[in-house]
Order: sequence, then structure tokens, then C-alpha cells
Amino acid sequence: MTVINKKEVYNETDTYQFLFDPREVSSIVHYKLQPYSPRFKKINISFKTHTWKNGDKLYKLANKYYNTYDFWWVIALINKKFIDSDYSLGQVIIIPLNPTLVIDNLRS
Repeated sequence: MTVINKKEVYNETDTYQFLFDPREVSSIVHYKLQPYSPRFKKINISFKTHTWKNGDKLYKLANKYYNTYDFWWVIALINKKFIDSDYSLGQVIIIPLNPTLVIDNLRS
């Protein structure tokens, strides 16, 4: 991975080759996101913990806990890690029980 600037990362890592090949590309540009809002420190969020296991993906966890794949980014936001490969086997992560509280907090 090569940092292009503070907001973009150029990724040509062999690890992702299986994703590049079907799309007929040799690399991808990732856009860094603001990891979290300081306002989260001021709101009370009920959560449960989940231990990262082999095969876990953010979208799969979102579907497991929220019955939709759409809120994978809420789990990522709260844990300040947006890419599945940033998580380690055995790592304990936080799953907000009510993702709409997080979303509403972003809107306010």
C-alpha cells in the first residue's frame, strides 16, 4: 500500500489480487474516512462484544446483529477500523446494539 495523500491510499497488495482479477484491474485506491466523531464520547451507546474469528467480515457481522448488511460501517466506525484486514483473530470488538443511535448522532 502506498499513501498518495492524507485522504487516499493506493493498494496493489497481492492479498487482494482475487478481487482485482475479476474486475480486470491491478490496483485500487482506498479513501480514508474520518474514524469517528468526538461527539460519540458524549452519547451513551449500549453494546455487546464480539471476538473476531476466522471468516468474520464487517458486512457479515452487520447482518448477524442487525439483519442487514447495510450497517457494516457503523461497526467499523465505532471500532475505528474500516477494513476487515485491520482486525486480528481473537480481537474483541464492540457491536452497538442500536445502530440508529450512532447514525442519528452523526446527523446532529
